[in-house]
Amino acid sequence: MLFKKFICSILFLLLTIAHAQETPKLDVKTIMQDPELWIGSLPENPYWSEDGKSIYFSWNPENADSDSLYTIPLRGGKAQKVSAKTLAQLPAQYGEYSIDKRFKIFAKNGDIFFFDIKKSRLEHITRTLATESNPRFSQDQKRIIFQRGYALFEWRRKTGKIRQILEIKATEKPKEDHSPTDPQEKYIQSQELELMQVLRQRKEKQQRKTEYRKKMNHAIPTFYTGKFRLGDIRLSPNEKYVTLNLSDSETPGKSTKVPRYITEDGYTTTKNSRSKVGSKQRQYRLAIIDIKKDTLIFVSTDSLPGIDDFPEFTVQKKKDGNKRTVDIWGPFWSHRSNQAFV
Repeated sequence: MLFKKFICSILFLLLTIAHAQETPKLDVKTIMQDPELWIGSLPENPYWSEDGKSIYFSWNPENADSDSLYTIPLRGGKAQKVSAKTLAQLPAQYGEYSIDKRFKIFAKNGDIFFFDIKKSRLEHITRTLATESNPRFSQDQKRIIFQRGYALFEWRRKTGKIRQILEIKATEKPKEDHSPTDPQEKYIQSQELELMQVLRQRKEKQQRKTEYRKKMNHAIPTFYTGKFRLGDIRLSPNEKYVTLNLSDSETPGKSTKVPRYITEDGYTTTKNSRSKVGSKQRQYRLAIIDIKKDTLIFVSTDSLPGIDDFPEFTVQKKKDGNKRTVDIWGPFWSHRSNQAFV
């Protein structure tokens, strides 16, 4: 009951703000305009401050080019626009909390931040030109795991040091053996190495260099997925597995062309849009990497109910062994890493 009263109070505050704007006279000309020009801007996207004493929301009562962030105390009062300086120090709306709810981590403007809720203190974990995302607490709560490009990094709270955990590459694994496959070329090469001491020594030296580089780079495991588009990369809480959301590198099917008649140069242009309903769609796959065993496997969806059934409107016809495409999101691990759901 108390929670319902509290939600009603929030709605009442926001509606009071919206109602305070001038109510225009309604006619056909007014109604056909942009609603924000005659109804006014409505407060949107409300969320709590970290201390629970105020509410933030997006609003544009000044008819500016975009909404601004406003705040209003929980006890009531006038809504105040958040200044740019204050906005830079505010934690993001979304993020992940520590188990004891004392700390919050989040990504903002391509960097990773650490916020001490009790002390109201914000700390920059990264400050780079690269884009970092998806910060998560480690199982022991002593480290922050985050993604930069197709690699995973960790930040240690005690020392402030950053270390790369692993690297994912959306390419085929390079071949280590470049020996010719043609029998004649293979024979000629063997004869050259047998007769030319300098060639044999050069090859042996190159092999020693390759083995040395492998030993030096062993601390940063590298995995190859093939030619896929990489999406979300998640490390299991026990840090033994990595899951990858993969999709086709190219969109199948023919995309539609949408004409744009109003342009700066006066000439009609076109832009690509999504393919038509029923066309073949991009395929998504979920891959799991066992870090210790250095193996990558794909999750099979062949046992899902209805995986063999195709809608009548689709151009994909049912054939023997043909399965519907499935978009998998997740997984979301339990804290002990013994269970996960997608």
